[in-house]
Amino acid sequence: EASLQQFSRATSSTNPQIVAQAKGEGQASFTRQIGALIQQKEWLSVISLWEKFPNFRPPLQESAKLRFEIAKGLRLLMEYEQAESILTQLHKQADGSVWGEKVMLERARLWLERRDPKGVEKVLKWLDKHEYTLYRPEMLVIVAHMQIQNKKATAASHTLEFVLAEDLSKETKAEYWKVKALTAEAMSRWHVAAKAWRTYAKQGVTDADQARLNEAHALYKGKDYIPAERLYEKTPEALQDHIWEYRYSICQL
Repeated sequence: EASLQQFSRATSSTNPQIVAQAKGEGQASFTRQIGALIQQKEWLSVISLWEKFPNFRPPLQESAKLRFEIAKGLRLLMEYEQAESILTQLHKQADGSVWGEKVMLERARLWLERRDPKGVEKVLKWLDKHEYTLYRPEMLVIVAHMQIQNKKATAASHTLEFVLAEDLSKETKAEYWKVKALTAEAMSRWHVAAKAWRTYAKQGVTDADQARLNEAHALYKGKDYIPAERLYEKTPEALQDHIWEYRYSICQL
């Protein structure tokens, strides 16, 4: 970052040659540094660098993929308005292409996390116009996730009927099983929920222990006490609350 500050100061020189050289080297250094931070998923540092040195940002036409990652970082930091602004620009630039469809997928994910009240409507409207998009399965998982957020379990269940887990990317596959579990719980389909939580826990997720506890709760509610007891027995201490204590003791009787 210190080198970027030096390059930035040099761009204020009265010597055109120094200014041109500082801009070129500054932009190259900026691109290298921000690219490395993106690889490391250091999103706070990525956005900090992006905002500190706007003069070194490459032109829109030459930096679509970089700006896509910036929008993703902003979404993860819950800076939804800024993320939406970048994605809207990118979508206008690339609409009608496979890249434009990927941008739209990121927009849909943003609407989900922002709990956009018109999210379902906007995604389904887009899918109607892009029937053969490669991202249809991922989009439908996001729609189902929005529907379960809106407490519309029957609609979410219907949406998931059009999705096969094997058609999904690794990230969305985990989301699929989580949404399937939440939907089954909302419909009191306890054994379906338990199986979905079990599969979700195997997707390399960071909350696998919580997922296994959720599986135990679903088995308990489905009156399947023996496998529920086995799971409760392995629950980490940090997750052992009064509900866990009560249900575990019932399973042991």
